[in-house]
Amino acid sequence: MLEKKTQSLQTEVDNHEPRINTVCNNGQKLIDEGHEDAAEFSGLISELHKAWQELKDAIEKATRRSVAQRARPAVSVRRQRSRELDERARALHDGGGSRQGRNLR
Repeated sequence: MLEKKTQSLQTEVDNHEPRINTVCNNGQKLIDEGHEDAAEFSGLISELHKAWQELKDAIEKATRRSVAQRARPAVSVRRQRSRELDERARALHDGGGSRQGRNLR
């Protein structure tokens, strides 16, 4: 569920990025033309860039976390299966005659 929400948010951000770029470019044009509020515009553009990057970084982090969580069960199952096989191998080696050991042959 989290993965689906993260993907949806990523799509939303991707869809809005052109608009963010347009706003920043228009602001930069006003600065370049010497607008009286150029200093304020410059600060606002910097804030927007920073906030936008923080949002993108947070989504990327959530995506990595989601992928890692999805991978954990598979790793856990493999580890458990490996432990079971190790225990059976030890039982065969140590006891050889156990009922469980005979079933593996």
